[in-house]
This record gives sequence, C-alpha cells and structure tokens, in this order.
Amino acid sequence: MSININIPIMGVGRNEETQLPVGMLLIHKERFEMVQKVTKTLGFYAHDQGGNNALNSVAQTALGAGMVILRVPDVGGDVPGDVAAQMAQCSALVLGISSDDRAGREARLALAALGHNAALDGKIVFVEDFPGSTGVQNADHQAIGPHAHLCAIAALPQDAPERKVYRGVHAVGSPDHWIDYMKNIHYGEEFRQSGAVRKRRRGTTESVPLGSGEVVFYVSGCNTPSVDTAILKALYARETIAGRPFVVHFRAHPGERKRLAELAADIAERDRVLGGGWELANSEVVDAGGVTDSRLLGVSDIPILHPFATAVFHLAALRRRGIAVRECITPTQLAGSATNPKVADNFVHVIDRLSGIGKAAEELLRDDSEFSVALRKRQEASIAAFDPDQPPTFGKNVFQFVQDIVERR
Repeated sequence: MSININIPIMGVGRNEETQLPVGMLLIHKERFEMVQKVTKTLGFYAHDQGGNNALNSVAQTALGAGMVILRVPDVGGDVPGDVAAQMAQCSALVLGISSDDRAGREARLALAALGHNAALDGKIVFVEDFPGSTGVQNADHQAIGPHAHLCAIAALPQDAPERKVYRGVHAVGSPDHWIDYMKNIHYGEEFRQSGAVRKRRRGTTESVPLGSGEVVFYVSGCNTPSVDTAILKALYARETIAGRPFVVHFRAHPGERKRLAELAADIAERDRVLGGGWELANSEVVDAGGVTDSRLLGVSDIPILHPFATAVFHLAALRRRGIAVRECITPTQLAGSATNPKVADNFVHVIDRLSGIGKAAEELLRDDSEFSVALRKRQEASIAAFDPDQPPTFGKNVFQFVQDIVERR
C-alpha cells in the first residue's frame, strides 16, 4: 500500500514521464524507484520548527524547478525506517540543524544514508536557520562534516570552526521567513519617526506623548524571568542615560505561558521591579499579535537582548543598534545550545556584564562614537543589508548550490 502525502506548496505540477505529482512525498518503494530513473530527487529533513521554516523556501524552489522531493512531514517526529532507506537513494540531502536534546538527529540520518550510498559523499547540505547554530560542537556533525556542506546565513571568517568541520561553507543570506519580521521592525521605525508614540504608567490606561528627548529601551524577555529582572535592575539603577530621561518597555517571552506555576515567584519579583514605571502605550505597537516583538524593536532606541535571540541578526541586517549581555546566558542554555556563544558579537554590541549596560547605551546613542562605528563595520562585514524592495532569495540561493553539486560528476 502506498502512502502519498501532498505538500501544500505552490508550483506543484506533474512529471511528464511518470505522471506523478511533482512535490509529492513518495513513500511507496517501487514508485519511488521509478521516479528516480527519470528525474532528480532531493531528500529534506529537519527535526525542529526552525529548521523546517528554513527548508520551506528551498523546497518551494526545488518544486518549481521540476524536482521531486522526499520530505519527512512531521515536525519533531522520527524518520520512519522505509523513508530513511529512500532518503539514502536521493540525489542529495538537504537538512536542518537541531539543537538542545534534539541535536544531531539530522546528522545521524545523513551518516546512515552515506553508509548505504557512497554517492552522497559531498552531496549532503546542512542549512542554518539561526546564525551560529551550525552543529559544530556536536559529535555527529563532526563525523559527517567532511562529507557535507554548510549553507550559512552570514559570512564566516576564515578561522571559523565551521570551516574545519564541513567540507565547504557557503553564505546564502537571510532566510525568506525573516522578511515579514524585518518589515515590521521597519514599521516600528517609521511609527517612532511619526511622533505618534505615547507612554503610560505600567498597570494604567491613561497615556501621554513620549518626550522628544526621551530614550526608549526595549527589553525582550528571554524566557528566564530572573535574568529579565537582573537586566531591569541594571537599567533602573540609573536616573538618566546620557543626561536624557528614558522609558523601559518590557515584554515577557511567550514561552513563559507554559511554565507559569514553575516561574511564579520569579515573575512576581520581576513585576515588583517593573512597578509603575513608564512603558509604551500604542496598541498598534505593544499589542500587535505576532508582530509585536518586531515593532517594538523598531520603535526603541536600544533593544536589550539575549545573545541567542534571533533578533540580533534582524537588527544587524537593518543596520540598527542593540545590546546583548553575555551574562544572561544560563549554564543550561550554554550546555544545550548548538549556537556559538560569541556569534552575536558581529551583529550587535555585546557586553559581558549587566553592569556595563549604562555605558554601552550612552556610547551607542552617539552615531559617531567608537562603539557605534565599530558595530556598523562588523554588521556590514557579516550580513547583507535588508532592502524591503529587494527581499532575500535564501531559498533560491540554497537550491542553486544544491543543484550545482547534484549536477557535478
């Protein structure tokens, strides 16, 4: 019995020779072998959501080019044995990079496939969905690395550890699914420039216009309330920044909702520190659903972020300033992440200790300061600038590379 699962993507058509839908997940062995004889097949697998987000646009491009793809459909699911066997017969494998307790799943699939099909040597491609999350610290990635390539979001220096682990490293630019996020940061910038921003006391509804000289900090929660509290205390320890009054807008990490009972005491302490301080009030910015975080990044003068936050790369692509604090990385996060803890250094201004927030903010508020000039140079050297009129072509860039290695003899 065959199991056919259609992929809901545009560009699905029919192969003229097989009359099979191009882009269908082909699980039945005999039909899969028939397809292989007449067209190129690509195997796609990412265990977590971030990896699947990055692979979506690559898969769309592959379908548009007339290729057949075999893709494991369930995020977080294991790869069925028959699918894994068929993966080994693909022309190339395009894989995500999972982290934490999921780290190495894609690499182990690649190792098994290579063991069954030596022709996959050099035709295995890992696709980064978060700069620095490249798997180089994982033993399975180290084992498959000499046989695989890495498509990285940002350019990596010549001494990057990735260049020692993987056969090749190729910069492909920002993922397509970042486009809406960065457009909403741009929306926030324009909203701030409009002069319509208002503020209110936390816990109240009455608002007043934001002062023209006031500095806005946005503290984006990092899913560890005790760390959020430490950041807030460091900011509130000052009365002004560069002689200017300031507003601190805080937004809790959405992941806290799943752990409210566990985090109750830490959340209460954070609320105590926030008290009745000033925060932003405009609903189109602070209560904008899924785009709230990105709009707050745009409205603020200086966002304060966790070094592992994806937003550090969005800010860099828009050539905006931000501060990340290395002290905010917990031992658990450091041990479980596939991300290089120093990766944020090239994208925002990174400080080691919370005690340095005030000085860093004062320097970054001056465009001509040593901090600001150095940050812009690092951003320009590390990631392509985002142009809303010419958005990224990540999926096309990755597919073009995959197509090139498939066609090599």
